[in-house]
Amino acid sequence: MAKTALDAVAAEHRSPEWQLLTAMATWRLGDFQESQRHATVSLAGYQECADTDGEMRAQNVAAAGSFVLGALSEARRGYERALFLAQQRHDLLMIARCTNNLGSVCYYLKQNSHAMTWYRQAARGFEQVDFVPEIARAWHNIGVVLREENLLREALAATDRALDAAQRLGDRRCVGWALGGRGETNIMLRDLRLGKAEVTRALELSREQEDRLTEVEALRALSVVAGLEGDRQRSLDFVRQAVALADRVKSTWLIAQSNRDFAHVLRELGEVDEARDAIRRAAAAYAELGAEERSETVKREFEM
Repeated sequence: MAKTALDAVAAEHRSPEWQLLTAMATWRLGDFQESQRHATVSLAGYQECADTDGEMRAQNVAAAGSFVLGALSEARRGYERALFLAQQRHDLLMIARCTNNLGSVCYYLKQNSHAMTWYRQAARGFEQVDFVPEIARAWHNIGVVLREENLLREALAATDRALDAAQRLGDRRCVGWALGGRGETNIMLRDLRLGKAEVTRALELSREQEDRLTEVEALRALSVVAGLEGDRQRSLDFVRQAVALADRVKSTWLIAQSNRDFAHVLRELGEVDEARDAIRRAAAAYAELGAEERSETVKREFEM
């Protein structure tokens, strides 16, 4: 048997904790399929030995893999199981993590009022245990929903809280996505100079930290700025990069979001047929997530 095959067999028989740590490491590197594979092996190992603490942690990571790859029903079941175990164990930090993650499932499905309830509950939970990284994440997520609801001043206040927590932590990866969220909000408020500077810095940090999800979001935001500045070719260049990276990391949500943006830019440039192709890809990705309302909305935007 070839050495690589032997290594693969050996890896499958390593401890559940090793598998879980590997899942978390590969997640940070943006290899979400590999992360989910390791988390699933870890989960089975913990269940076999009736380790509920391990099962809880592995469920959460495996569900995160399902989430980013677009299997929202599977992700929701995993998060709900992890939440149940966390409540049984009175693990306040994991309870907050699971509520935050369930908020993200609701947001993807455009159940924004439910998402906001989960996110605010998560923020309170993280603040109760003073877990700064997730305080930043919860307020960042609250800002995302508020932006979609066009409550921009409230969104700016939420992103300020997210960035304050990220800077207090001093984690450059965390600062990157928090800064990107505030930059997007300032762009929507038409403060292009500040928003562009913040998102440009977020892009730099995302590439430094190999945070592919934040990189896609920053590229999308810079495409919007370029369009508002009247540079449609630069806008197109940024959004093409976003589409390519979303495809590479296989994030169904970002494939949908970036193709929707791509279609808008193409339509402004008069490339109607290519724009329709992009909107079909966006609609199909939303439908794959189970986000039928979002899928129908983008179709209506292009009268499909």
